[in-house]
Amino acid sequence: MDAIEEQEIDWLWRDRIPRGRLTEFLGDPGVGKSHASQAIAADLSVGRAETGLSEGDILRLTDAMIDRKHRVIVPEGGRMKTQETAEQQPSQMAPLTDRALKIVDDILAERRSSKVVSIGGPLFTREDGHDITRDMISRGVKRAWKKAEIKKFVFHNYRNTALTDWAARGISADIAMQASGHTSVQMHKRYLDLQRHHIAKAFGLESGNTNGRQESPDEKTTAAN
Repeated sequence: MDAIEEQEIDWLWRDRIPRGRLTEFLGDPGVGKSHASQAIAADLSVGRAETGLSEGDILRLTDAMIDRKHRVIVPEGGRMKTQETAEQQPSQMAPLTDRALKIVDDILAERRSSKVVSIGGPLFTREDGHDITRDMISRGVKRAWKKAEIKKFVFHNYRNTALTDWAARGISADIAMQASGHTSVQMHKRYLDLQRHHIAKAFGLESGNTNGRQESPDEKTTAAN
């Protein structure tokens, strides 16, 4: 044992899920491990696509981090970035959309009616209250994209989806960077995947528009008649 060199653990979710290590989701056959992992992955996926939170911040999300008055999510201590110390974590205020809020409220309502108490307080847990692992998410997402017959997809792509959607909706880069926890414009742009239809919509060139400009209310009324 003296020959074994102690190494610092790189945590995906501090004290719960180590990055790059195997974390198992165990149970007897037929108890619903696959169903549970896919259901968890579905809620996590919607939550991430709506809020732009990182995987680690989704997993450690608690009700205390949710500002319902201002409809934002503020990760405690800033956005989790494993390559930086706790003092260097960038601040983040992610949007609490209607869909994300519904997921949170559904989880809390179910928890209030259940005898299972979440261990450590995270919102997203297994049915027995224990922690969700990164491997559980990966397997659930993998099964989903295979059933949907789409190209290879990873959980991190949902963050790209959120940031691209914000850009397409005309949300300013400053606001989007604060919502995503990015401190570099260059890094922020790497997450954007704007397509042809985004450009057409931004310039008012989608079908139904007039000569490259948005239809006026009178034109829309005339067209409807």
